[in-house]
Amino acid sequence: MANFLRVTWILFSAHLVRTLRARRMWIVAAGAALAPLIAWVVSQSPRPLRGLDVLTALGFFVLLNLMAPLASVIVGAAVLGEELEDRTITYLVTRPIPRPAILVGRWLASVTILIALFASSAAALGAISNSFPPPSSDKFVIPAGLTGTVVVASALAVMTYSAVFAALGVFFKHPMIVGLGYAFTVEGFLANLPGKNQALTVQYYLRCILVSDHPDAWKQIEEVMPRDALSGPQAVRWLVGIAIVALSVGALALRRRQFHMTA
Repeated sequence: MANFLRVTWILFSAHLVRTLRARRMWIVAAGAALAPLIAWVVSQSPRPLRGLDVLTALGFFVLLNLMAPLASVIVGAAVLGEELEDRTITYLVTRPIPRPAILVGRWLASVTILIALFASSAAALGAISNSFPPPSSDKFVIPAGLTGTVVVASALAVMTYSAVFAALGVFFKHPMIVGLGYAFTVEGFLANLPGKNQALTVQYYLRCILVSDHPDAWKQIEEVMPRDALSGPQAVRWLVGIAIVALSVGALALRRRQFHMTA
């Protein structure tokens, strides 16, 4: 265990620096900033929208539905994909180190950056939305704690998605293509079906978190309201569990996978 933790820390530190310097992070950072940027542009309009509408619409459609899965695919697929492209994976797997540490250490570095970006983005979106002029009716006032809920959901979204997509890199040669297909086709279809099918998606649990404390704030967005919603803590446990299972399966498969690199 001590050796696993030491190797994980070394790979975490190295991949953190490498990821921060990568050009793809400019794209991810720009995507994370999209929601608060749109909110700021709207706030400059002579007739701005209500702050509650801006926070819920941009928080759900832009931050959680679009940018969190997309950024997680870009960063998560590179956890192992980068080593495969650079042909350095054979060096790592032939060293006397625990193979699971390769996946875990590099994923931890990636998810640390993603959580920092998307939690900050959600907090900025909430701050801008709260700066809008007070609405005419108390029913459209942004409830206390709603911004915090969006921040938590954003952090959990990138954590879960990136874990799944990092694990896919163990099984598929092009995990980014598989990840994009899953996030925007499979999930997009299942998350909007009636019945228990929604529970097969990450989006279902994110929606449960959003509506757990402030269901009235989301009533104007029909897509957010899940059927047979779980409580917030239950949804959080499910998302953490999905991330742990994905990483465990990926780590176990990595221990047994053979890498044959051609010249």
